[in-house]
Amino acid sequence: MKQTLVILSSVFALLASCLSATAQDGAMELQAFQQAAGDRSVLFRGKAAEPYTVQAEGHPYWYGDNYLPGDIVIEDRLYQGLPILIDACAHRALVQLSSGIFSVSLSPAEVQSIRLDGKHFAGSLLQEGLPEGFYEVIGDGPEQVWKRVDKFLTTVNETTRIYQYYSTRLSWYFRDAEGGFTRIRDRAGLLRQFPPERRRFIRQEIKRMKADRSDIPFETWCQAALQAAAL
Repeated sequence: MKQTLVILSSVFALLASCLSATAQDGAMELQAFQQAAGDRSVLFRGKAAEPYTVQAEGHPYWYGDNYLPGDIVIEDRLYQGLPILIDACAHRALVQLSSGIFSVSLSPAEVQSIRLDGKHFAGSLLQEGLPEGFYEVIGDGPEQVWKRVDKFLTTVNETTRIYQYYSTRLSWYFRDAEGGFTRIRDRAGLLRQFPPERRRFIRQEIKRMKADRSDIPFETWCQAALQAAAL
């Protein structure tokens, strides 16, 4: 896949000089940014991100509620160093505009990949055999594990109070060398995706790497298994 590096720093500078940093200017900022970026920016054709106004414990995002600098690929175009946040409730990628008061919301179907905080994320389409959403890609080889995080606003009604919090559900999928996906739930489920000879070798390598302990997180164990599978 050929990626075209799109430099938007001049557009950010233009907006910083002509837009005020007040909340009511958000819609104007989005319109001005799209006009300034023009055909160079597929990214900023996205819609405005809806803010969360409910008071709840936790947050609706993947790993934290702060925007981090990352790289995003859309229609083979690479945008570097943009403030990005992944919404695990709505499964949208949020890209913050220059003033910091407004964000653009992108669907998984629009995003090919995101590099954020040392992690690799991919957007999925329904025809790929996965529920539409964003997935963290574990492993660099032809065989991978794709991790999905879903968050839900949950209400608890106790005798003395009613409160809300964001609950989390994790899902895991094995991607084979041909690009097919199979849902897995545990270590045995991942090992079953390999033929017996490779399965035995992977077990031996995991043991050699001292990654076979029961207290090893599943994600870390998957990384070790995929590393062994690539040998």
